[in-house]
Amino acid sequence: MRFAGVLTLVLIVFGQALGQQRVNLLRSPKSRALGAAFRSGKLPEPMRLPQGNIDQQVAALAKAVTKGDDSSTAAWYAAILAAGYGVRDSDGSVMQTVENGQGLIMQSWEVTAAAKLYGDDYGVTLAHLSESFTRTVPQLKDVALADGLLEGIRAGAKSNHPAVRFWAKFIVEMGKLSAAPYDLLGRVDPAQIRLDAVQVTLILSRFTGDLAAIDKRNRPGNGHHARPQGGPCGTSDVGDLVLDYDALTSTTLFGFLSNRLGGKVSTYGDAAQIANVVLTVFKAIVSYAALEVEITMDGDQLVRTKTTKPGERRTLTAKLSLDPGKWQTINCFRPALNAVGLDVDVPQGGPLAGVNVVWVMVLGGDSRGWLGTVEDFFTILGGDASYGDGIVFFDAVAGADRSPAKQITDSEGVSTIHVVGVPQETDLSRRKLFEVVKGAGVRVDVQLKPMRIKDVKDGLSNIMDIAGNAFSFLTKDPLGGVVGTATETLYRSNWYSSQPFYFIVKDWEPCKGQWQGTITYRTTSKKEGTGETNINSMYWKEESYYEARAQLDGTRDNLGSPIARVEAHASELKERGGNGKGPCYRVNRQVQTGSGKARENTTGFSITWNPRSGQYAVSAPTIAITGSGEYTVTSEVKGSCNNPYNKNLNQTNKVENYHFSADGPPLQGKGTIDPAKPDEISGSDTITIKTVGGVEKTTTITWSLRRCQDQ
Repeated sequence: MRFAGVLTLVLIVFGQALGQQRVNLLRSPKSRALGAAFRSGKLPEPMRLPQGNIDQQVAALAKAVTKGDDSSTAAWYAAILAAGYGVRDSDGSVMQTVENGQGLIMQSWEVTAAAKLYGDDYGVTLAHLSESFTRTVPQLKDVALADGLLEGIRAGAKSNHPAVRFWAKFIVEMGKLSAAPYDLLGRVDPAQIRLDAVQVTLILSRFTGDLAAIDKRNRPGNGHHARPQGGPCGTSDVGDLVLDYDALTSTTLFGFLSNRLGGKVSTYGDAAQIANVVLTVFKAIVSYAALEVEITMDGDQLVRTKTTKPGERRTLTAKLSLDPGKWQTINCFRPALNAVGLDVDVPQGGPLAGVNVVWVMVLGGDSRGWLGTVEDFFTILGGDASYGDGIVFFDAVAGADRSPAKQITDSEGVSTIHVVGVPQETDLSRRKLFEVVKGAGVRVDVQLKPMRIKDVKDGLSNIMDIAGNAFSFLTKDPLGGVVGTATETLYRSNWYSSQPFYFIVKDWEPCKGQWQGTITYRTTSKKEGTGETNINSMYWKEESYYEARAQLDGTRDNLGSPIARVEAHASELKERGGNGKGPCYRVNRQVQTGSGKARENTTGFSITWNPRSGQYAVSAPTIAITGSGEYTVTSEVKGSCNNPYNKNLNQTNKVENYHFSADGPPLQGKGTIDPAKPDEISGSDTITIKTVGGVEKTTTITWSLRRCQDQ
């Protein structure tokens, strides 16, 4: 069922692409909306803080961010301000709406970069994020950092400080609204928690601030003082993150850090230097917002063979470039890395040449993972390659490394690889087949700095990077070495993954009695009437409509049950009204309307027949629909009314989570198979009933089906 759901997505995204010569990676509306501010170089006005208590404000803003529309970046901006941060714009001015904040500040380009990464579904597990520090920072080597970060978030959620409490609860709420929801206030596994870019931004900035606060406490009279900065970049040290040390030290969250580092900073170095490691990693992450990956395929679909030979071959092209928009993000980030001895040899913008690209199959590949990938490219003891259960496989272009994990972009930032239809296990060319539309998908993982040395110049650059880190350690400057090693690790690892690129694969399966065609199920309901008393008259009218259209293409689930792709829509109207009969009276009207639609793959239908009598029965699938609507109330004063408090009323409210029902008289499609056309059935039937309450309900079922029988 999970594959069927993905297939539906593929068909929706690429349904209109058939017939074209090239298929492009389509950006989701969420990606486009949340990346707009980064590309334009201008932050939108922050959303007005919703009414209510902190819990209500957090819920409203988090929901607005996850909605992924044109208001989401403004909602994220408002959340940063409500969490007690200041935001410094490119002209050096600082926006701050909370008087008693956390004492932290964020650059406007970092706000937009985090929004863009969130729109691109960037994420990292809490365990992975924590290990990136515990493996490289000596002071954190034995620290249960993931548990400590969770402890800080939970402490913040109980804080009496409004900004801190907002910060923590917003992080928690974003987790609850994620694709795989989790509650950071409950029992969780750090290895299973996937933090999004918004959560990472808030956690790492606060983590850095707490480290700076420890350094401030341990260095009385020699603390660091924040200073105003102009331009879009600010500085490259922790002082650029701290706006108010007094506010920062009064809101410390990660108390375990004091116990772990408080007495040892004199041995290992200043806590502020460790904070620079965290800050540099944070800046490295947000700098990936400038990375753009566009994937295309040289055709509208790939056709799999009917024989035991490989099928059609298509070429996938990934074009990598840096586009910092108008923020000049890479220019801002380069000084931060140069300050710790790391030379980031990337252009300010344009193609990314000589970058390691890892092609990954996300749909339609061998489910055995890397084992299957290896066997696709290499034979075992001279035998044939195994393709497992995949329907497509990668094949390198001429002159490139055979492995999809070792592709290098050319001078134009382009990486190409072939994708080929997997051969059928047995020859199907002489059998009666039916066409099956399936989906496949790929992504590319990116290393900004390649591991291989291509020439002397590149080799010297890599050697100097390593030598610089080693020199820092040898000269008893371990913190400088740690920062360099940490950032080198980030840039040399596959820290960034592109959005998946999906394409259609035309496949073939033997006929085994599968039914193909459509089944349509429709229900309507109607009720209306009037009433009258000696003081008023009234009327009522109710109408509802539900229709589900099921498309059968012969595919089955892993248990062998046939699958139907169902598209359904529904609407509903409920109206009541009336008026009084006195000298002063009101005319009232209440109208509730709603509509919605849904798509789903389901096995919830049946087609049965009796081989002896030839009689058959068809039951239609129905799916749940949740939509939205409006509820309007109007009340007008009429007649001779002298009371000045009698006012007209006209009010409309939105109705969310409006549930529609396919309820109606039960009905199956029935008939007798025509011996002259034993593999075709079609027809239509309708039934209408009236309930005790005067509701008239009608159900109609229509079917047109053909059976695919193998020879």
